[in-house]
Parts: sequence; structure tokens; C-alpha cells
Amino acid sequence: MNMLTGFIEQTSGEIVVDGFDMLKKPKKAKKEIGYMPEGVPLYTDLTVKEFLNKVAGSDPVPGGGSIAALNGAVASALAAMVANLTIGKKNYEEHEELMNHIASLALREKDVFIADIDRDSEAYDAVFTCFKMPKATDEEKAARSAAIQEATKYAALVPMQVARNAYELMSV
Repeated sequence: MNMLTGFIEQTSGEIVVDGFDMLKKPKKAKKEIGYMPEGVPLYTDLTVKEFLNKVAGSDPVPGGGSIAALNGAVASALAAMVANLTIGKKNYEEHEELMNHIASLALREKDVFIADIDRDSEAYDAVFTCFKMPKATDEEKAARSAAIQEATKYAALVPMQVARNAYELMSV
């Protein structure tokens, strides 16, 4: 099912749905399936290559907020690595307590950024779901518009928090 919906890259064989090849006409094949997952896939479960292929694809998520969070996670991991390389070294004994603190803080931030990769995609998925709401009557149009506005506001908060967390990490 993950390959049919395009979540996992097809690695071998051929997938044809109602005459549409998943590699040549993925949108038409997915439309024929009529399946939408209950929730956003967890991008953090993908390999780096699979994730980058999703980013390069035609789906709107993962997008900029998820990529910013990924970069924050990488920066945090590198900060932890540098601190950990210093810990236990003879010439840096006087800085060991500070390096332990930095490593701990950086690893905690790394986990926050990793969670934000999926949180950003989930937030934007909620926006796209609102666009699918009915709009036949004036009441439905008003409800749809209000839902889109609220979901968009929330979706903007996720990358803003990622930016704030990245800014705070710079002091480490």
C-alpha cells in the first residue's frame, strides 16, 4: 500500500493501476486508487534518499518547514558531535562539564527538530484537508473559509517555532 500511494519509492517490478503506470503517471494512478491515508506518513521513518525523493516529488509536503527542521536536527547533531569529541580529552578536562551540558542540550534539540519534520507536514496536511471541504452553500463556504484560515495560521506557527529553536541553538 505504501508503494501504491507513493509514500515509499518503487524499487523493482511494475505497478499499474487501471492502466496507469505508477512511475510514468503517478497522479492518475493514485486518483484511480481513491485511497488517502488516515494521517500524514512519518517522514522521519524514511531513509535520507527516500526523504529527499519525496521532497523532489510533486506533493506539497514535506515542504520548507520540514526541511528547516531537518537542517536544525543536523545542526544539533553536529553540535553534539563536536561536544562529544571534546569530552574525555586530556587537554580539555576543564571544559568537560560545559561540553556535557552542550551535548545534552544539542541532543534534546535534535529530537525536537526531528519531531517538527512531521509536525510541519501534519500542519500543512490539515490546510489541504480544509480545501477539500464542501462549498456548495453559503454556510459551507463560510465554514470552509474559516477552517482554512485557522489551519493556515497554525501551519505557519510550526516553521516559526523551528526558526526560533534554530536561533536559540546558535548560542550553543
